[in-house]
Amino acid sequence: MTQLTSIRAGFASYPVRLTLFGICTFALFAVIFFATTIYPPEWLSAENGPLELLQVALIGCASVTLFFAAFKSTRGRAALTIMASLAGYASARETDSLFESLLFDDAYKYFAALPLMLVCVSAVWRDRSNLRRDFAWVMNQRCTTIFAIGGTYLFCICQILDSPAFWGGPNESDWAQSGQHAHAVKQMVEEFCEVFAYVLIGFAGVEAAASVLQNSHIESASEDDSSEADDSRSTIRIASFPNRRRRAA
Repeated sequence: MTQLTSIRAGFASYPVRLTLFGICTFALFAVIFFATTIYPPEWLSAENGPLELLQVALIGCASVTLFFAAFKSTRGRAALTIMASLAGYASARETDSLFESLLFDDAYKYFAALPLMLVCVSAVWRDRSNLRRDFAWVMNQRCTTIFAIGGTYLFCICQILDSPAFWGGPNESDWAQSGQHAHAVKQMVEEFCEVFAYVLIGFAGVEAAASVLQNSHIESASEDDSSEADDSRSTIRIASFPNRRRRAA
């Protein structure tokens, strides 16, 4: 029991979580680097291939943990819901080919993006009276900083690497004609950078859930202390009441 308590106390520390994140990230990219020495880039960067499936798993984990944090938190629920919905949309966007194969073109926009947008609207409407305070609270959280860094990297660096002009070709078809291997290498670099962005966003989700659970534990502990203090005051009043009656008599 003491060992379990010490483990929980360790995970409650942000430096410990950050160290574990660094170790897991190093191990993940070491595995990816090792995979590049064995498997060809055509297989690694293929549509619905290993790198893309890894991206879906990372951003899906981020969406789930952010939704969990929004459900458990007493503050900033609308902002956390928006962050979770953005991660969920990114996950659906990475699996667009799956939606299209099962349904129709751009089906993810109607079966994922639209429901998530309605969830965001309902969350904002529910907490509309405290939006400014809640958004200010979320902006001061570590998870928001990490989420913003990952999102900026995704929408800036990854978009630049996705542009054929960056690689010396005016369009995607020219790149495909220049050589299948060269095109696969370009795709692998782009997918690899997206993995890094989704790792950051995934850690942001884990950090949000950990912070919310830690805050709720602190709040419940303070409530217990205040209730115990109230009980002790009531006991003192009850104990002193007979003495007052005797003095009055």
